[in-house]
Amino acid sequence: MRYRVRAGSRGALLGDGELVIGRSSYCSLVLEHASVSRVHASIRLVNGRIEISDMGSSNGTFVRGRRIKEPTPIESGDDVRIGSQALVLEVVRSREAADTSRRGLDVDPFDVDTEFETMDTAGPGKTLGPAKSGSRKGS
Repeated sequence: MRYRVRAGSRGALLGDGELVIGRSSYCSLVLEHASVSRVHASIRLVNGRIEISDMGSSNGTFVRGRRIKEPTPIESGDDVRIGSQALVLEVVRSREAADTSRRGLDVDPFDVDTEFETMDTAGPGKTLGPAKSGSRKGS
């Protein structure tokens, strides 16, 4: 099962690693709002469940109305807030998984142009190689 994390018109797929949320362009899901810290929270899959963690944000991360201080399990439908911004966790069918945050959420899943970029986890702005781009139309 795959998951998408969405806030307003921005969204990102939750993969095998950590999805970092914040105002910084280095985050997996960028939320440009005053109540969101540069590096605010992270979401990851741990032993078959999804956990959200606050990363020392100023305005807090909230699950079901409570400010969290440690990794907290979340499910689709939970009330989650990053600062004052609502966050939605959605189950994604495999055909919808081609959607990315850079393309927006209103994309026909069978008409997708996808850009790929690999970043070194050692630091922002360092790439493992040149960005690759490709196209897949209705295959």
